[in-house]
Amino acid sequence: MQPNYTRRGSCPEEPGVWHVMDDDGANLKRLTSGAANSNCPCWSPDGKKIAFARNLPNGAPQIFAMNADGSDQKSLTPDRVAADPAWSPDGTKIAYAGFIAGRGYHLFVMDADGKNPKQLSASDNTFGYVFPAWSPDGKQIAFSDLVKRRLEIFVCDADGANLKQATATGNNTFAAWSPDGKSILFRHVAGPGKGPIYRVDLNDAGGENEKALDAFRAEGWVAGGRHVWKAR
Repeated sequence: MQPNYTRRGSCPEEPGVWHVMDDDGANLKRLTSGAANSNCPCWSPDGKKIAFARNLPNGAPQIFAMNADGSDQKSLTPDRVAADPAWSPDGTKIAYAGFIAGRGYHLFVMDADGKNPKQLSASDNTFGYVFPAWSPDGKQIAFSDLVKRRLEIFVCDADGANLKQATATGNNTFAAWSPDGKSILFRHVAGPGKGPIYRVDLNDAGGENEKALDAFRAEGWVAGGRHVWKAR
C-alpha cells in the first residue's frame, strides 16, 4: 500500500533527508542520505517509485527517481538543471521546472525515464513556471508563474496550449486539483509562517473569487510540502 505522504527529516546536520511512513505514523523509514538537499518528493501513480529534486554540490538541482524503498536512486536529468517533479496520472510523463541559461525556469514535460524533454512555456521569467501539478485526467497542468514579481497559479493544456491565469491575489503556489478537476487548492503566502489554503474555481475568469478554507486558515508552512485534495 502506498503511504499517504513523505516528510523531511529535521536533523540540521543532514539537510533534506527524506523519510516515508504509513498514514498512521508507523513504519518510519529513511530513504535518502548525505549532504545533498533532497526536496519535492512525488509518488508515481502505482506507488512503486518516488521522483524528487536533489541539489548537487554546485547548487544546481537535478531530478532523481528511486524505488519506494529508497533503492536504485538515479538522476533522470544528468544533462540539465531541473526541479519540482510531478508525475502524470498515467505514470508515463513527469512535468518539471527546467532552467535555461539566460532565460530562467520554464515548464517542461519529459518521459518518466527522463528522455524526450519538451518545453511547454514560452515567455521568460527569472523565477516562474514552478511547482507543476497534473489534473486528474492528465489533460492539464497547473503551476506557479511570476506576475508583477508575485507568483500566481496558471493552468495550461498538457501540450502547453490554452494558457489561463487562475488566481489574481499574488503569492500563490503549491496547486492541488480537486478530484473532478473543476477547482484548485493552493497555498497563499500571507507572510512569514502564514500560508493559509485557498480554493479557486477554474470557471472563474480572472481568478477574482478565491475562497479561504476556514479549516486551514491558520495553517503555517510545511517545509517542502505539497497539498493533496482527497475525496471524503
